[in-house]
Amino acid sequence: QQEPAPAEGGIIKRAWIGHWQDCATQPGHISIRGGQYNYDPWAHLRFATVDTATTEAEVGGLKRGQKSDPDYYVLAVWSLFVTPKGAALTLLDLDRDRIEGPDIAPRMERAWRKWRLAFLAVEKIGERTIYQTAKRRGLPLREISTSDSEDVIYRIDRDKSARAYAATPLMADGRFHVPA
Repeated sequence: QQEPAPAEGGIIKRAWIGHWQDCATQPGHISIRGGQYNYDPWAHLRFATVDTATTEAEVGGLKRGQKSDPDYYVLAVWSLFVTPKGAALTLLDLDRDRIEGPDIAPRMERAWRKWRLAFLAVEKIGERTIYQTAKRRGLPLREISTSDSEDVIYRIDRDKSARAYAATPLMADGRFHVPA
């Protein structure tokens, strides 16, 4: 966000991020750490996290001085599997785009059908219409919000930097993987 960061990363180190690739010996499986782990992501929990790119300050217009909206809608599809060290996350797919509100729910539904997701965890801070539209389409939604409701899967009670710090043990322990 227009703030330079060290190439290595200020909070998350590049070396902590593991990579996966298609397993050469087992079709449909993915291989992590040169074959240390080979697993079928379809046999494990799959879910998505969704940032609708709207915040309360942005709803209804651009921020002061902006010519265009810099924020991206981002839908990340994850697989959760267990290693001897504990739970690990694998990024399976990423949909990142600058799109308008009415286009978000259909994209969420497309990902839900394609990946047969258990649920979509949606940031529900600013624009509630997107959340409500997706819910009416029958999507299994869980909230990422400041609320205490039973639909909340992750309660936001800290700023983004603090939440990033909270994720570093998983990454530093080699349990976070993205496509090679």
